[in-house]
Amino acid sequence: MNIFRYEWMKIFYSRALLLLAAGLVVLNGVILYLDEYNNRQAVPYTPTAYNQLYESYERLPGKQIESMLERACAELLAIIDLESMLSNSAYTNESVIQEQLAERYPHIEIEALISSYTSGSYLKYTDHLYEELLITKDALEQIKTINRYESFLQQIEEDAKVLSSISIFAKEGSYSSKNLLKAANDYAGLTGVELSFERSKGVTMATQFLPTDLIAVLFILVAVVVIVTREKEQQLLSLVKTTYQGRAPLIVAKLLVLVTICVVIELLLYATNFMMAFQTYGFGQLSRTIQSVQGFYESTWKLSVGQYFLLFLLAKLFVYIVVSFVMMLVAVICKKSVTVYMTIVAIFGLSAFFYYLVPPSSLMAFLKHINLISFLNTYTLFSTYVNLNIFGQVINYQDGFAIAVVTAIVALCIITVRTFCRQKSHLSRSDWSMSVQEKWGRIFGKSAHVSLFRHEAYKIAIANKVLIIVIVFIGFQFYSYEPVVERIQSKDDLYYKQYMLKLEGELTPDKELFLLEEQQKFDSAIAELSQTSGEPRNTMNAIKWLDKKNAFDKVMAQADYLRDMKNQYEINGWFLYDAGYLLLTDGSQQIVSHDLYLALLLVLVLIASISPIFTYDLQTRMNRIVSLTPHGRGKLFSIKMTLALLIGAFVYAVIYGTRIASVLNGYGSRALQAPAFSMQHLSHITLDMSILQYIIWISVIRFAGIILVIFAVGMLSVQLKSLIAVMLASTGVLVLPILLGIIGVKQFDYLFVTPLLTGNVLFKSYSYVMLEENRTLYLIALTAAVMIMAVVSFRQIRKKA
Repeated sequence: MNIFRYEWMKIFYSRALLLLAAGLVVLNGVILYLDEYNNRQAVPYTPTAYNQLYESYERLPGKQIESMLERACAELLAIIDLESMLSNSAYTNESVIQEQLAERYPHIEIEALISSYTSGSYLKYTDHLYEELLITKDALEQIKTINRYESFLQQIEEDAKVLSSISIFAKEGSYSSKNLLKAANDYAGLTGVELSFERSKGVTMATQFLPTDLIAVLFILVAVVVIVTREKEQQLLSLVKTTYQGRAPLIVAKLLVLVTICVVIELLLYATNFMMAFQTYGFGQLSRTIQSVQGFYESTWKLSVGQYFLLFLLAKLFVYIVVSFVMMLVAVICKKSVTVYMTIVAIFGLSAFFYYLVPPSSLMAFLKHINLISFLNTYTLFSTYVNLNIFGQVINYQDGFAIAVVTAIVALCIITVRTFCRQKSHLSRSDWSMSVQEKWGRIFGKSAHVSLFRHEAYKIAIANKVLIIVIVFIGFQFYSYEPVVERIQSKDDLYYKQYMLKLEGELTPDKELFLLEEQQKFDSAIAELSQTSGEPRNTMNAIKWLDKKNAFDKVMAQADYLRDMKNQYEINGWFLYDAGYLLLTDGSQQIVSHDLYLALLLVLVLIASISPIFTYDLQTRMNRIVSLTPHGRGKLFSIKMTLALLIGAFVYAVIYGTRIASVLNGYGSRALQAPAFSMQHLSHITLDMSILQYIIWISVIRFAGIILVIFAVGMLSVQLKSLIAVMLASTGVLVLPILLGIIGVKQFDYLFVTPLLTGNVLFKSYSYVMLEENRTLYLIALTAAVMIMAVVSFRQIRKKA
């Protein structure tokens, strides 16, 4: 018990860790608020309006609610038509308007509708018509789903009967047959379940926020580092293991402390989530069935919302324990801090690969659900119905989750204890890395040298495993490399390319004439189709010609854009086929920018590679000896910084160089000399800058971001003087913002080093009105912050390293 208490004190008596825990709880609340703010940009009505709507339909029968919402939705659509007619000069007579509306909406009393429009009483929950329509439509969709639930269950039963008669599903003992029977049996138990029309956003806000779990995982990793890896770095574990209770009792106590930490961090983080969700939306009736919550319609759990909360928190706790035990096993097995960091990154990277990229129809589909990322998305255990195909056997995800988690906890605990007890001393000569170093010395030791650069390079590359990290990184790049191939996905894309290649260059009078002639041809084709007595041949020619209409409309939009830029800024843009350049300049309108993924890979490799450069001497305190030698200060510092820059430049060239070369090889390099603003998403670049110059400029900005990453890691090194602590702190400062940007918290796209590493985000239209309106101020502030941070970091590193 005393061992447990002392291990507990390492975590909870540390002021730094307590401040870190408090900071992470606050950060979780801030990110949750920002995420909810972003959601309101997509769904503009307020939580107050949302709550008022559900309160107004409280305790009414489902059919009545559906009827009332359908009528309200129809009235709002009629009011939109009314507004359109009133703004149209063709409708000057009020009686004509009433007749038109009565014809379109025969079930609505038009006079009362006009009266409500005049008084503004049609706005019951919001201040704007389209917000009112949106919130009403969302509620109508939910109540329709609720009222169809019995039909949904009956349809599953009928589908099972029909499909079981089809040959490919009817084979007895096959997975398809077993899956059909199990699904029908599982849903049969829900017959008679009554769903309620209640607010759902509070439930989803509290339990479906992945950044909360990322923060929890980060703190658990910090705890593992403090109680295992840091003690290995200080060579304390080798000493403690020689004591009476220095093996099995010690590691069991450490595991129990981890379990306690999982309980505490879950309570702190999810207490924040639940309080904010309750304050924002509320949870509605906790006694209603979980199927009443939007997104849980397919669930087969017979639970109330209150029971779901309890089971969710219990399942989440077990997931945190599994994660902590995985990290503990890695920390026990790996003898180097770099290996610990890279192994944990690899485990989570592999889990993310299976979770996000493996298709449900794959033979490896069960790994899509039985992995750490899937477990961290714990709500899917309750919201979806999934059967896993494990060696031909049908196992429901609910059962698979329980079996996997319990088995993992027991197995990881046993393996960790046995490994810790049987592991040889950290200083053992059996260490394979020491053997490699001895062989390296025998091979190259004949040519003795006193080159400071070569000795530092050897220390970083061999002693600190950076060479292995670089080799693994190159191997990953080769494995994941897919050449970019030009994709013409539709005939519109093909016609658009043909037009742009024909018009390539500035908008000239000849091109204006060509566009006018093309427009006249389209007008003639439309007129031909409108004639009922036209000749079949002419009609077919008109239809064929109109195939190009969508592509031509895009060309005309580009022409209008070029005219606007000419009139507003007196600059001449180009027509160009920009499909490849859109990939390089982040103009392809993807949900998640590819730049963020590249930045994430870049930062992870840099943290693992650069952290040992300054930390190694500080951690072993060799700097106290080396600093007394003639070249142990300025020259040594310059060499270390040079090595860091060389590593950064190499990683940068591999990641971004291959990307640029692949895109240009796939799409070609035509019109590289065209002004960058010729692409509409770069309309803010009103300077005389070509696309080639823009790509070079972005590359310079990204390399500046790499230098800033090096300085940040170096400053953390001289402050923390622990390799694993530096890696963790760097992950929190540099990696976490990128991950949050990938998840969808877009504010982090513009904070810290992320905008420098992505580059393109600085020159596109910003996601937030405040930033867009103060673009110049933001860029000046960011530049000043970067310069100040770079100077301060450089001075700190030079002073203390």
